[in-house]
Amino acid sequence: MVIVQQCLHDKGVLEVLCNYASPSKKFQPSKNVIGFCTAVFIEVLGTVVTVDDDILKRILPFVSSGLQHGINGVSDHKASSLMIVSLLGNKAALAPKLLNRLINSVSEVAREEANELDLQWFRLSLIALIILVQSQNVGILPIKALEVLKELRDLPRVLLELSKEFNIEKFLVVLLDSLIDCSSKDEYCQQALLSLIEKVPINDSVHQVETRL
Repeated sequence: MVIVQQCLHDKGVLEVLCNYASPSKKFQPSKNVIGFCTAVFIEVLGTVVTVDDDILKRILPFVSSGLQHGINGVSDHKASSLMIVSLLGNKAALAPKLLNRLINSVSEVAREEANELDLQWFRLSLIALIILVQSQNVGILPIKALEVLKELRDLPRVLLELSKEFNIEKFLVVLLDSLIDCSSKDEYCQQALLSLIEKVPINDSVHQVETRL
């Protein structure tokens, strides 16, 4: 808690910790280092009422490096980044460009885990994506993220499971609206749209989706 208070009073301390916990070509932080620094970051984000740009710019490099595609041996860093993305969604008003970048990055993580048949990580990445989309002002998903999500065969099944545990209605509407927009010219979007409509209930927003169709 002393370190958390130091980070709040001096953002330079926060930046030093973020850099120390981020991997580089010459340095790979240990699991304990990542775990400790993540605990500090989460406490810092949880303590402030809103995350300002000063905190955001210092913590984003750590988050971005944890979401990078194809990096081995950084599952703890990836888990930390997904947790922080979820917190940022609830605590910060993210600029559209940054929001789209994070949505794209988390979608890429979901695809990577789906390809490796790691259902737990796939589920965790989808939860982070759902929280991010539902907590921010998102009307349509960025094209890059949609290109990823439309090809995930297990997406309807996992979303159905999550819909029984959480309210993911807003995310579903955004996803369906995004698929509807591209379904007339993209066969994969059309197939993904039909699969979602058939398998995942959207009880409260069915009229909204019907009018779009």
